[in-house]
Amino acid sequence: MAFRIAVCDDEEEQLLSLTSLLSKWAGRSGLSLDVRTFPSAEAFLFAYEEDSACDILILDIEMKDISGMELARRIRKEDRHVEILFVTSHFEFISEGYEVDALHYLTKPVAEEKLYAVLTKAVDRLSTEPPSLIISCQGKTIKLYEADILYVESFLHYISIHTVPHASGRVSSYDSPGGYNASGSPFMRQGSGIPHKTITANPGPQEYRIKESISAFEKKLSADFFRIHRSYLVSLKHITRISRTSVSLDWDMEEKHSIELPLARGKYDEINEAFIRRN
Repeated sequence: MAFRIAVCDDEEEQLLSLTSLLSKWAGRSGLSLDVRTFPSAEAFLFAYEEDSACDILILDIEMKDISGMELARRIRKEDRHVEILFVTSHFEFISEGYEVDALHYLTKPVAEEKLYAVLTKAVDRLSTEPPSLIISCQGKTIKLYEADILYVESFLHYISIHTVPHASGRVSSYDSPGGYNASGSPFMRQGSGIPHKTITANPGPQEYRIKESISAFEKKLSADFFRIHRSYLVSLKHITRISRTSVSLDWDMEEKHSIELPLARGKYDEINEAFIRRN
C-alpha cells in the first residue's frame, strides 16, 4: 500500500524542499508514498471535498487567510485518525496543537533527520490503527473503521452501512497525480426492507449503500458484529439494550439518541452471550 501524504504550504520553495525530502525518505524506508502538494489551505479544502483520503498531513501553520492550525481544526471534525505534522518558524502556537492532537512540530528549514524520525513515528502509529475495511460507494473508494459502524441493513442485492454521525471514513477516487515508490522514483496514478423504529430525528447516522450481500459483508468484519436477523447485522460495541424482540443501539450518548432494530426469534440467548463476551 502507499501511504497518502498531503503537504500544504504557501511557500513554493518549502513545498519543493519537503517533496524532495519525502522522495528521499521513500527510498530509504522502502515505503511507497502517494504525495500531494497544495499552495494554500483553500486549495487543500477544495480537493478534500472530492478526495479526503489522507494518512499524514504536513501543514505550515502561518499561511495566509486560513492558517494551518485552523485547517487542522476543520479536518479533525471529519477525521480522528490522520496524523498531523506542523512546520513553523515560531513556537507560540505549540499549545494550540494539543487540541488537534498534532503529532509533532518542526521548525523551518526542516531538518532531514528530524523529519524522517517523525514520519517513522507516524507510520508506526498508522500501522497499529483500529480495524477497518474498504468499500466502493457512488464511484468512490471509502475506508470505514469498524468502531464507527452501527449496523448493516440488507435490501435484496444491496446493503446499507450505517455509521455514527461524522464517522471517520475517508473517501478516495484514486485519481491523485502521483507519488513515490519504494526506490524513491516518481510514479503517476491513473484516474479512475424490514421496518424498524428510529427513536430520534436528525442529525442521524451516515449511510453508505453498496451492492453486496449481507452474508458476504459479514465475513469481512470481526467478531464485534452479530447477525440479529436475516436483514440486520449490528455492532456489539454500540448495543445498549437487548429485549426478547429487539436490540437498541446508541449513536449519541450525550443526546441519548438511539435506534431500535428487530431481533429474530431464537436469537436472544445467543446475542446475550456474544454481548457479554465482547464487552
